[in-house]
Amino acid sequence: MPAHSESARSAMSPSDVPQRDWADELVGRTLDQYQILEVIGRGGMAVVFKAIQRGPNREVALKVMYPALRLD
Repeated sequence: MPAHSESARSAMSPSDVPQRDWADELVGRTLDQYQILEVIGRGGMAVVFKAIQRGPNREVALKVMYPALRLD
């Protein structure tokens, strides 16, 4: 096994961070003007939710970045 594989294995990528619990906890909640209905996709940087936008009362896809990627 090449030496770089060991360091790559120990390095954590955003998709390795346990984000499932965070995203699942948003389902059923309201985020600003959006009622979160369900998770429809997960990527390396964000989760995409099916949501209802309350103003125009329409169904939307809402992308929310993982909290671990926030800049403080």
